[in-house]
Amino acid sequence: MVNIDYKRNCVSQIAYHVAWCTKYRKYILVDEVAKRIGQLIDMICEENKWVILSREIQPDHIHLFVSIKPAVSVATAIKKLKGITAKKTFYGISGY
Repeated sequence: MVNIDYKRNCVSQIAYHVAWCTKYRKYILVDEVAKRIGQLIDMICEENKWVILSREIQPDHIHLFVSIKPAVSVATAIKKLKGITAKKTFYGISGY
């Protein structure tokens, strides 16, 4: 269940189902890679105060059901999730 967010001028209850796949649907999201991506998604959402309602990492795609505040655009949230996880996992950029 998505929590109701009460603000001074509005009430909101928003959740998005996001799915993205690997290039050419290659089966690379297995074992340590899948664990690392799961950790990164948790850290990104915690840092941005987004609530993960459900997360499923398959060998060739990721499903994420997440609650994001209305002030954040969906495109910005997805850009952060996909960009940071890809850079940190496959290009070895430090941090997180």
